[in-house]
Parts: sequence; structure tokens; C-alpha cells
Amino acid sequence: MLITDNRDGLLRGDRTHVAKLLTSARPWGGLTLGAYVRFQSGGAWEARGLPSANVSSSSYVAYLEAAGTRRMDDWLNADLLAAYDWSIGGTIVTLEGRLLNAFDDQTELSVDDRLILGRGTEPNNPNFGKATSFSSPRAFSLAAQVRF
Repeated sequence: MLITDNRDGLLRGDRTHVAKLLTSARPWGGLTLGAYVRFQSGGAWEARGLPSANVSSSSYVAYLEAAGTRRMDDWLNADLLAAYDWSIGGTIVTLEGRLLNAFDDQTELSVDDRLILGRGTEPNNPNFGKATSFSSPRAFSLAAQVRF
């Protein structure tokens, strides 16, 4: 197999579908409520292995199947915001809370794509296709801002 075989297809970072909704409202006084919702299709990937013995490389760059043959799961993320402004003299103090990844959806962002470890020809990686990194878990951020 040549090192360039199977390179036609979807790129590694392809997210074919991405939709975002950003909204905020000031229902009364100094209160601000906001939301950020994003949906994106899962990233494309393919099985890889070491190039043939006659190519001098130690990286897993041999495409064992067409680029982008596989996909990770789709991802829906939501962040929420609540903030309140107080006016004290000529100074405005804002207290803001943000809930990041509100649904705590820790979607896989990358997977082990090495189907064959070493220069063999048979699949031998028990971790093939398993996630190697995930989106950040739910978190809460609290901030204060003083404007004068």
C-alpha cells in the first residue's frame, strides 16, 4: 500500500453540520439571561496504520480505509448565563454566573485510530475506536465586574 492511498474523502476535522443559537434577554431591571446552544455532527476519522516497511516513517499515516469513513457521535452543547447589574453612585457592579455544558454531555472529540500496531498486517489494537479525549464536563463560573 502506498502512503497516499485512501486519502480522498472527508478531512479529519470535518463537521458537516453545525448550527448555533445565541440569545439573551433583559426581562426587567438589571437582570440579563442568556443561552448558547450548539449542535454539530461528529468528527470524521478513519483506520490508520504504519506505512509499509519500504517507507521510512514512524507515524501512523497509512490510511487503511478511505479518509473520513467513520464518524464520532453528534454533539449538542448548551451554556446558560444569568447576570445582574447594580448601579452604585456612578459605578456599575455586575455579578455573572455561567453554567457551561449544562447537559454534562462529555462527547468524544478524538479516538484511537490505529487499527494495526507495529508493521503487521492484522488488526491488533484492542483500543481501536475508543475515545482518547472528551469535551469538558459541566462547570459553573462566577464573575464580578466593576465599571466606573
